[in-house]
Amino acid sequence: MLNLNTKNLANKLRDPFAKLIIIYVFWMLAWILAGSLFEVYFLSLGMSIHEIISTSIFWFCASLILIPIIKRIESKKFMLFGIFIAIVAIALLILVKDKEIAFVYRFLLSLTQVFFWVPFNIIFYEFRKNNNATLGAMYYSTGSILMLLLPGLGGYLAQNFGYQSLYLSALFCAVLTFVLAFLFLENKIYTYDAIASLKSIKGLKTLLFLEGFGAAVILSVILEALLLKYLNQPLEVGTFISIGTAVSIIASFLIAKVSDLRKRRREFLIASAFALGISSIYTGLTSDLTGFFIGFTLISIFKTVFFPLPLALTVDNSKNLVQSMLGREFMLNVGRISGTIFVYVMLFVYDLNFVLIMVSISMFAFYPVVFEMKKKELKRI
Repeated sequence: MLNLNTKNLANKLRDPFAKLIIIYVFWMLAWILAGSLFEVYFLSLGMSIHEIISTSIFWFCASLILIPIIKRIESKKFMLFGIFIAIVAIALLILVKDKEIAFVYRFLLSLTQVFFWVPFNIIFYEFRKNNNATLGAMYYSTGSILMLLLPGLGGYLAQNFGYQSLYLSALFCAVLTFVLAFLFLENKIYTYDAIASLKSIKGLKTLLFLEGFGAAVILSVILEALLLKYLNQPLEVGTFISIGTAVSIIASFLIAKVSDLRKRRREFLIASAFALGISSIYTGLTSDLTGFFIGFTLISIFKTVFFPLPLALTVDNSKNLVQSMLGREFMLNVGRISGTIFVYVMLFVYDLNFVLIMVSISMFAFYPVVFEMKKKELKRI
């Protein structure tokens, strides 16, 4: 029996998709350990919340420069280079204890969006078999599952042994990811044209822009910074994120599975976008930690339901997966940068809670309306 189980495990580990998932898990380990306490770490180095938010502009800019220039992707070489860039970025956090390094760190991470994430997304969805939303749920929920433990663990390490111990752990995971990618990946070559990539996402460009401007900025920029108004110790922040994430995982898989079975993204997409917007508005209206925790938890549920669905919609309507993934990445980052600049400018006039409410309106009101306007251009919804 043991022999049989060992053989089954060995066979599974030879499977290309299993190898890709192993790489993804270790990449996410490094990504979360290095990034989940980014805001509280640089707050401790003297950055203001306004300055921390400004670093996100550098986080989203590389793809806007590189995608129009690069015409050919070599998956293994690109992913190895992306992982190497992440190793350099994490090493800088260990070696340079200066708040200005935040801008360099986030620019380096923006390079990984092109060199790691784009080829990874293409390879990942090449395994699709009419289960694009379920794959999307796996894609996003892997991060959520790791977020159950890692931010709390990271907070414990940072508070008791210093941030360097946290970043050394992240560096170890990144180096291991590089080794696994070198051993497991095959080099696939993809060619594309930037203009054709944008044309390939006809009917989705405005939706992807709004996803970046609204949902992505709420999750990646505003919410993490807003938490610093209530908590400023690494263990507190890490534990809060871990607990708040716990409730979102099962909901994502169940709804994505139903979406795959029914092949109707529209109902789930509009409902989750609406719920995400309402939850974010509620969070912006709260003024105490308990209310913020409720809002954070609701957002965690609905964002884990929402994010796989636009990605699945892109794949569902794709004639050329490479072109569609690159077009998607470009438009998402146009939205992310626009949203971040909007937040940064508005903070000169309004507080972060009110800015969250303003950005949330793009999810609550505009996203469902735009979807209804664009649905005739989409073959599969």
